[in-house]
Amino acid sequence: MSFFDAFMPPESQGGGCFGEPKGLNVGDVLGQIGDLYGLGSVWTGLGASVPVSADKGYRPKEWSLMDATQMVLVKTNIGGLFFDAVVHVDTEESLTITSHPVQNGANISDHAYREPTRITMEIKMSDVMASRVPGQFTGAYTKSVSAYRRLLDLQRSRIPCSVLTRLGSYQNMLIESISAPDDPGMLHGLSCSVSLREVLVANVAVAKVSARQWTTGAANKRGEVQPKPVYRTTIRGWELSGRGWFGWWSHGGGGGSYGGTP
Repeated sequence: MSFFDAFMPPESQGGGCFGEPKGLNVGDVLGQIGDLYGLGSVWTGLGASVPVSADKGYRPKEWSLMDATQMVLVKTNIGGLFFDAVVHVDTEESLTITSHPVQNGANISDHAYREPTRITMEIKMSDVMASRVPGQFTGAYTKSVSAYRRLLDLQRSRIPCSVLTRLGSYQNMLIESISAPDDPGMLHGLSCSVSLREVLVANVAVAKVSARQWTTGAANKRGEVQPKPVYRTTIRGWELSGRGWFGWWSHGGGGGSYGGTP
């Protein structure tokens, strides 16, 4: 009796090469053995060379046959990823109202702004169910691990995505944190909490400018303007003396007894 015959139930023996069960391939059997005996990557590597059927499992009849381009507008999803179940969604919308203390009376408010939207989703994945979108969660040895890695790739890319829930559609969302507890109960599934936060983008105004070269006008800048002395003139001298031509001449305007210079 071979190793595979001893491992498989009697009704499953003789299903194909190496005695694996009917409906499964060698890669599936090697993966199951590795999980059961804790052989890890050794058996996973052996099974990687054998074609593994993508999207196996139970498909509920309630799942529609619409494609992903239609489902993304009507079904709860994160960046186009559709999970087996979304058991809880927490949406937080908040507004910050500013306040300033005054000398008399209570604080006054003169401004308010919206905080980024926060969404927390609790999702469930099961390896016994097919993907809602065929072939969406592949690449790892189980569908649940593939779904977790897809979320990590979406987070690490740091590219804003859209999120659709029953309450509304949200744009420019980034995955802030992923919490995925792992225990024996999650051996064939995934229970994951995903927290997302909106990225607020500012609008930049665009103005047309002239094609001519602009100058700063630095050459025209002047320093501090100093007062300049005002010299007397003949007419000004008459005004100061108050005596006309003779007064101006006698007080030195014309070199008389004043002896001064105009």
